[in-house]
Amino acid sequence: MKKRKISYRIGSIAVIALFELGGICLIALANIPFKKPYIWWEAWGRDTASNAGTTILVAGIISLLIEISTLKNFFQDSMKNILNEDFPFSAYSEENLVNFKNLISSYLIGNTMSKEELKKDTIYSYEDQLLQLAKGKYYDYHRAEYTVYPDEEKEMIRINATIDYRIINKEGEKNEIRFKTKSYALKDTQDSFNLKKLTINRQEVETKNLVKIERIDKQEESNFYDYKVKIEKDLGKIKKNDVHIEYEYWVPMYDKLQNYKITLPCRNLVHRIRIKNNWELRGSAYTAFYYRQGEADAKYKIEQSLPDALSINFNGWIFPGAGYSVYYDQKNCEENEK
Repeated sequence: MKKRKISYRIGSIAVIALFELGGICLIALANIPFKKPYIWWEAWGRDTASNAGTTILVAGIISLLIEISTLKNFFQDSMKNILNEDFPFSAYSEENLVNFKNLISSYLIGNTMSKEELKKDTIYSYEDQLLQLAKGKYYDYHRAEYTVYPDEEKEMIRINATIDYRIINKEGEKNEIRFKTKSYALKDTQDSFNLKKLTINRQEVETKNLVKIERIDKQEESNFYDYKVKIEKDLGKIKKNDVHIEYEYWVPMYDKLQNYKITLPCRNLVHRIRIKNNWELRGSAYTAFYYRQGEADAKYKIEQSLPDALSINFNGWIFPGAGYSVYYDQKNCEENEK
């Protein structure tokens, strides 16, 4: 339909151009000095040709101006339709599309700076990373339940955990489960972590030899933890995986701070923590970007109805690095004993 409209517009301009040419020819004919002209030509033919040519030429110019204005509006409307619906992305290279995007962003920011200055001198320099995150893997949801058991006689803290998440791999990239936590050295460090169950898309997976406990040697990785616990499992290139993990681990009594950071973009996260034996919890959450809190639909919040239980809720998209810290508090228990 659009091609027909464009052809019609171009065809009408061609007709106007022919009339213009005809008008010019009549004016030129009226000015030719014939040697032996007909009597009627001298009497009225010359003037008639000149007047007709002039009239056609002026009318053609006016029609052309009107048509050009109409054609301009048509192309503007067509461009709006293209931008809103059918922009031919495949006709342009990725470099051209990126340049076009940067020009639009510069205009919307209100700057007249070049694209190099835009990416160097403004926070827009992070836009490329955001684009890569949007194209990559992400968690559709991430749920966790932690139950903490302080054991003062053994001077240890036992933590039972259940994690459920859905990882979306829409580009079909290579994918795998990557679980990692750090701990202090224990008397039986190699037995301090027990992977009880792992299921992928409701299919139970053999857990033997999946857990690796390695000593931390590089100070850049950690300057106070001694070991790292890793679980790695290939997920292939499947576009959606539902993962369920159950595990138990021990930490020294003095390791009272639990930290968690999300490693992929996540649409929604809810982690619940409960502590036993009359201990209490304190928590704090954080994100990569600041959000005002206090509203009913706050982006993230900590809900705590009891001193020994809390829930960390991230409502909406969060970036890698967002997370929380939870402190196991024995202070109130000691005060009550006094």
